[in-house]
Amino acid sequence: MRTRENIVLGLKKMYELAPCTPEHLCKTFRKSLNKTPSEFTNELKVQTAATLLAESNDKIQFISVELGYRSQSYFYHSFKEYYGMTPAKFREKIRISNRPI
Repeated sequence: MRTRENIVLGLKKMYELAPCTPEHLCKTFRKSLNKTPSEFTNELKVQTAATLLAESNDKIQFISVELGYRSQSYFYHSFKEYYGMTPAKFREKIRISNRPI
């Protein structure tokens, strides 16, 4: 699941790759990771967005579209829920902390 293509396709790709039914996959995720497959794929997207924000100069809107978000507001909401700040604030903070002294 950790390839960019799989992350963009999200849950649909996970169900395709899984050697079991979606119901069984969901039960297994809940039992093993205490989250749903949907929560897991959303986390992968947000984590990938954070990496892109830190390592590239791509516009935030471009990153969200590249990762398959259909709504800019949903991307911002998901990112803020996971990291506690907006993508712009995250980029600013990560760049300041990585500057050589």
